[in-house]
Amino acid sequence: MFEFVELGFEAELAGSRRTLPPFTGATLRGGFGWLLKQTVCQVSHGNCERCLLKAACPYPAVFEGLPPAERDIMRKYPRIPQPFVILTDPVTPETEQADCGTLRWGVRLFGPATRFWPYVVHTFQTAGEQGLAVNARTGSGISIHVSFRTRRNAS
Repeated sequence: MFEFVELGFEAELAGSRRTLPPFTGATLRGGFGWLLKQTVCQVSHGNCERCLLKAACPYPAVFEGLPPAERDIMRKYPRIPQPFVILTDPVTPETEQADCGTLRWGVRLFGPATRFWPYVVHTFQTAGEQGLAVNARTGSGISIHVSFRTRRNAS
C-alpha cells in the first residue's frame, strides 16, 4: 500500500523587506530539520545513532532516513531516502524581487513517516513564530493555514 500525507502551509511575511530568498526550498528544509530536532529530541547528546528512543522518534524517521524495522524493500541499505518532499513554487528573478507578502509551501510525507504529520505542522508553526529566514519572519502576526490531504493506494 502506498500512503502519503500532503500538508499545505501559508504564512504572511512581516517586516519591511518581504521578498523570498532565492533558494526557498533549501531555506524551508534547513529550518524544518533544525527545528524538528529541537522540538522532539529528548537526550542531551543529540546523537540519533546511539539514542535509545530512535525507533520511536520523528526526527530520524523523517529527516535522517532511518528505515522502519518491518520494511520489505531496500533491506541491504542502512539508510533509505528521506520520506518527505518540500513543495515550493520556483523563484524567478521577477518573483525574487517582488513584494510578495505571502509564502506558500507544502510538505508530502510518505509511508511510515505519515504518522508524524502533527510534528511537521508544529515545527512549521514554530518556524513561523521564530522566523524562517532573516527576511521571512512572520513574528506576532503569524497566519499559518494548514491543508491536509491523504491518500492510500492498494498496491
